[in-house]
Amino acid sequence: MRKIFGAAVVAIGVVAAVAGCQGDTASPAPPGASGTQASSGSQQPGATQQPGGTQQPGGTQQPGGTQQPGGTQQPGGNSPGVPATAGGGKCLDPASPVVTAAVATLGRAGNEAPFLPDGASANALPDCPQLLWARYTAGGSASSPSHILFFDHTGYLGTATQRETSYASVTGSTDTAVQVQYRWLVGDEPFCCPQGGPVTVTFTLDGGAVTPDRSIPSEVTDPFQPATGCPVDTATLVTALSGTEVETRLAKPVELEDAKCANGWASARSGSHGGTTQPARVLFQYTARAWRPVDVGSALRCAEFGAPEQLCG
Repeated sequence: MRKIFGAAVVAIGVVAAVAGCQGDTASPAPPGASGTQASSGSQQPGATQQPGGTQQPGGTQQPGGTQQPGGTQQPGGNSPGVPATAGGGKCLDPASPVVTAAVATLGRAGNEAPFLPDGASANALPDCPQLLWARYTAGGSASSPSHILFFDHTGYLGTATQRETSYASVTGSTDTAVQVQYRWLVGDEPFCCPQGGPVTVTFTLDGGAVTPDRSIPSEVTDPFQPATGCPVDTATLVTALSGTEVETRLAKPVELEDAKCANGWASARSGSHGGTTQPARVLFQYTARAWRPVDVGSALRCAEFGAPEQLCG
């Protein structure tokens, strides 16, 4: 019975399952490793997990958390040495029952978009590494939320982080280890070009357990996640606008009302100044422990930024 745990993770406890893979299509990997680069995506960043995870007999593996004993098995099993994820001549086929069942446990992302394939181990049968990975992203922007899922030959192991993250990508791998690079926004830089990091974390499989070689940065694992209601008021959002390009597009003095929040995003309606200006919606994201304006308009499309669409309605 396997557990995913992060022995090297400090207070942020990271759930990780490793995908070691050789021969993937990759960005330059460390010496001696062959890597696969998954394109960057956008989410909200991951969260913490208690070391050792939670084990349940039976059931379905929860992303970054609960592990079902023995992984998720493909019905009927496979020949010895052939991973349960195999299909179409590849060691990992996104259309295989094991992979599709694993993805189903993720649900929808915070932006309400479904998770779709966005990179995976590309090894061909029969030369399969001990661990394989697949990256699934919700949305088409650089900051769209994504999950990195990991598998061994018997089934699904879990996700690299409990929550979806933005800007995480696989940069290299060996037979039993995978390197995941993390980046994050630190200021008012464009969503395409995060300046935080990069920090590369190597996850290694040893005897059915997976451990990272360092803790994942708190900017990734400890994102702002509102529980109920809206935890930010309009006065705070007005302050967040100060000195930004978005502020220059609003009538002065800046007035905001009707704040809404969801999954680390917020929006508020600009004032009409007695009917002299057209009200517009201002979109904010909580990054690097601060609210930052993203865009303003009377017909914003939140999905373009990876934000929950109801905030722009």
